[in-house]
Amino acid sequence: MSRPPFCHLFRLWYLKRRLLPRSHFILFPTFRCDYYGRCPYCHLLDMGFPRLYPEDLPVEKAVDSFLRFSDSELDVSGGEPFLWRGIREFVEEVGKENRVGVTTNLSWEVEREREWLSGFSSITASYHPEAVGLEEFLKKVVLLRSIHPKVKVNVVAYPPLLHRVGEAVERFRREGIFVHVDPYLSPLSPYTKGEREWVRLLLVSKRKVEFPPAGLKKCDAGRRHFVVLPDGSVYTCWNGCMLEHLLGPSVLGRSYRLGNLLEGTFSPLREELECWLPCSAGCDLDYVKQRPITG
Repeated sequence: MSRPPFCHLFRLWYLKRRLLPRSHFILFPTFRCDYYGRCPYCHLLDMGFPRLYPEDLPVEKAVDSFLRFSDSELDVSGGEPFLWRGIREFVEEVGKENRVGVTTNLSWEVEREREWLSGFSSITASYHPEAVGLEEFLKKVVLLRSIHPKVKVNVVAYPPLLHRVGEAVERFRREGIFVHVDPYLSPLSPYTKGEREWVRLLLVSKRKVEFPPAGLKKCDAGRRHFVVLPDGSVYTCWNGCMLEHLLGPSVLGRSYRLGNLLEGTFSPLREELECWLPCSAGCDLDYVKQRPITG
């Protein structure tokens, strides 16, 4: 039997790379942030993450570890990731074999970092109305767009700030800037019925405006989707990470920790996870698949 032509083999290889899900990591290299205390919807201080993880991710070990995961997708977040001294080295090295995006509050000088920002596959600028003026922030976003082709804005639809969120969304859209709105989800149902419908109209993703109920389900978090903390600890998802820190594995009935990436003990799950937690973390829901267990 003759071998298939090389072009057919290349096409199969290319389709496999494009169609098979990449490993997806949400990376928190630091929990330091220059906006702490000014964003009322931020839970990191309340949960003690800056105190629990005072040291930043060591960049040399991080680069070595992530170079083993070629063709993966990484979203660098925080804290404020541009406070991490290793961010430039990380994106320049790891970005050669992976797609590295970043979410930032833009508190840094965009012009000063111009020469290396193209290493990111995308940049999300988080607008925090209580921390920075709209026009000041918009000016930086416009400059950033002149440097990088894939820039979008993210804003949290926090109930007491909805009027300012609406004004900001309208302003960004007038400038042709893509805006992603994150609903503020809480078991206390902070939105009125009218507010809920208003926020729903702003959504450009599959996010929900209702807090999800608890219920046993199968989830593929921990197989291709992971969260990495500044000490290298890996968790199945951000929701599992937060609730394990808050309640502990004994209350949850299991641990959502998958070892440590820097220490070589990280091991992805081989099967779908059975989980009963109400999943409200949009950054997880964008990447995982879930199905309820009935009967």
